[in-house]
Amino acid sequence: MSNGLKGLTLAAGVIITCIVISIAFFVTREAKDIAAQGINQMGEYTTEMGNGGIEFYNGLTLSGNEVIRTAKRLKGKANIYVITNDTKTAAPEGVKVETTSWLTNNVYQYGNFIGKVKYKDDGSVDRLTFIQQVQ
Repeated sequence: MSNGLKGLTLAAGVIITCIVISIAFFVTREAKDIAAQGINQMGEYTTEMGNGGIEFYNGLTLSGNEVIRTAKRLKGKANIYVITNDTKTAAPEGVKVETTSWLTNNVYQYGNFIGKVKYKDDGSVDRLTFIQQVQ
């Protein structure tokens, strides 16, 4: 009888060992997936910050004063286009901001503008366009 009991104890030990090893593999696989998700999110944040936070303006409503300040600040970092009510027919894609004097002369300071970000094929920012809303 003692040999039978030893055999059962040995079988139970093998089964418990297999269960523990299976749990360890499962936990390791889950940890790998979680780490991969974290790395992907960090990559997205890095891309967004590499674009100077321009994505922030996508869909955001700004006043004309804010458009002028933002265009002056981002002029060297990105292609900035402005579509005013006066330039819609002549330049439907917008007027590229080259000089700050154009901004102060053509952007209505109290108007409302919506920012639109256009991306390149590689996911980087191609242009930021501010579109004046009809009032």
